[in-house]
Parts: sequence; C-alpha cells; structure tokens
Amino acid sequence: MTDQDPIAPHGGTLVNLLAEGAEAEALARRARNLPKLVVSPRELSDLELLAVGALSPLTGFLGERDYRSVLETMHLESGLAWTIPVTLSLDEEEVKRIGGAEAVALLPEEGGEPLAVVEVEEIFRRDREQEALGVFGTEDLAHPGVKALAEAGDFCLAGPVRAIRLPEHTDFLEYRLTPAQTRAAFRERGWRTVVGFQTRNPIHRAHEYIQKCALEIVDGLLVHPLMGETKDDDVPAHVRMACYEALFAGYYPKDRAMISIFCLMGRLRSYRKRKLLGLSQAATTASASSSVATSGRLCPSVVWARCGAGQPKRAHWPGAIAPRQASTTISRRRTGSRFNTSAGGPRRTRRMRPAGSSPAACRCASRSISRQPA
Repeated sequence: MTDQDPIAPHGGTLVNLLAEGAEAEALARRARNLPKLVVSPRELSDLELLAVGALSPLTGFLGERDYRSVLETMHLESGLAWTIPVTLSLDEEEVKRIGGAEAVALLPEEGGEPLAVVEVEEIFRRDREQEALGVFGTEDLAHPGVKALAEAGDFCLAGPVRAIRLPEHTDFLEYRLTPAQTRAAFRERGWRTVVGFQTRNPIHRAHEYIQKCALEIVDGLLVHPLMGETKDDDVPAHVRMACYEALFAGYYPKDRAMISIFCLMGRLRSYRKRKLLGLSQAATTASASSSVATSGRLCPSVVWARCGAGQPKRAHWPGAIAPRQASTTISRRRTGSRFNTSAGGPRRTRRMRPAGSSPAACRCASRSISRQPA
C-alpha cells in the first residue's frame, strides 16, 4: 500500500504467499518428503487466490473457530467481515495418512509436482448441515453447491500456506493479473479513483451505459470477469472474452479502462458469494477500487467519488442520487419518456416505453440506443 493507492486492501494488508528464489527451491525439496494431498478444482482455485493475495488478509485455510464464526456471523473470529469459509477438505483415509505430520504438500493432480506446503495447525470435522444452510440456504442435493459439499471430505485441514508456484494456465494469460500487478497498473495510469465491474456475463447495453456513467466521476474502469466455474447454461468464457475485447477495441477509452480476470470457483448460487466477491474485489484483484461493483452490478457508492483526503464528492451528472437511494436502477431514472441525460451526462439516450403502449408499438424505440465509439 502506498500513498498513491486509493484504498487499503480488505483487512489492511495485501498478502503474498508465493515463495521466490532460494526459498521456493528449499520449499520444493521439503515438499518431496511430506504427505501429499491432491486438491479439488475448487480448492486449487482457492489456493491460487490465497497465494496471490486475492483473499487477503487470509494467509491459509481457516481453522475451526474461524470456520464456525464465518458460518454463524459472516465474520472471522477477529471481527473482520468474511462470508464463505475457505477450507481444505480431507476424507477419513487422508486424515489417517497424514497422521501427526507437521505439514502436507498440495498437488494439482495425482503424480503432479507440489504447488504449496500447508503447515498443519488442526484438523476438524466439517458441519455439513450448517455449512449447506449457511452458505447456500438449502440442504437440497439438487443444488450444485450442496452436491459439491456432500462429495467433499468430512474433515478440514487448517493452517498457513506457502506456495511454491502457481497453477498452470493456457488461456487469457495477458489478463491474469495479480492484485499487486493490478495496483501497479493503476499507479502507472495515475488512477486515484477506480470503479470495478464484476460479471460472469457478456457486457450488454445496460452494463455499458452504467459503466460509462461511472467514468464520468472516476479515473478508471476495471472490468473484472469471473472466469472460474460458472453455470452450465452460461456463455462460454472464450465467447465472453471476445465480447469484452470488442468493446475495449472500439467503444471504451483505452487509457481509462482495463481487464483483469477473477478465477473463483465452487460457490455457484450462494447468496453469500456476492459479498465474498465484493470483499476480494475491493481488497485485491479489483484492488484499489473506490467504488466497487459485484456480480454485474455497480454498488450504491458508484454515485460518489473519493477525492483528496477521502472526502466524498457527489456525482456531477444531473439526477445523481444519494447512496442510500442508489441501486442498479440508476440507468432507469428518466424525465418524461427519456433517460435524464441532460448536460453533463453520457452522450446517448434511450426512449422508454410509454404507459399502456405495446412492445410491438415501441420496437423501434427499444432499438434506439446510439453507440458512440470512445
């Protein structure tokens, strides 16, 4: 954290658990003689996020007291807000195999090279019922999250993590920025206020509209797409990325917008997931965001910008609404049959359907958004 960063990471510290140089070599040698655990895709994603600091201030997998505190209060035992437990699953056979070992090595697949070493602080039994109800709001096995939880081990291993290397990827390499790299990019661009937009969908016209509204009051825009596990009927990741790249190539100001992907997996259809996304985005990958957006929505603070010593300044476009009233309906504010886009607002308007009229009668109006390249 420097004086040029708009806000501190969640918890005040940007964590880096990735060993380098001689430390990484020594850790790799140690890992060869430790009990081995093959992690699930979800835990592999969590391991990467822990290593780069995207789950700051966590330095490892949660212990039982933090685990229960998160489920019951959505806070860590320290009182810091945290909504979903980050755990490392074990089955009974793995517990016996670990025995009294002081540490274990984590592998991405059977026979693979170790990715990290976890110091074993405790092993505790998972409370499936409370976790299913607390995180997903149901115990129905038809829910994908509950089903994944039922298939996970009965026990959890807790302890600090030290990563030897990150999991290997072959796609979107230019957009896989760590939180530290994202913050550095903000500083290089001179951005003091940043709005982050997090989504698992292509950017449609309402998204584009509200992002350009936000750019009226902040220095930069970070599009932060979720590229981990999504729903079966979601648009494929490579298609979504092509959509983002097309918008950035022709419609967004190139010096005021950037992309950094977020690879969170395994928490589909959890009402707590949005809160976790917001915490991780504000703290790390979307890093220094003064105004934060999660799950395809801009939060109420989008109509306020931090200026100078952190004092809020009201958005300058006409019709801006106070944070308590602001919502994702900001683009629906209108005067008569048009959006309120008088002097100072975005350079485009959209006609609203008059009361009592049919969709067919307004088909032309519904296509009347004018796109203007940046």
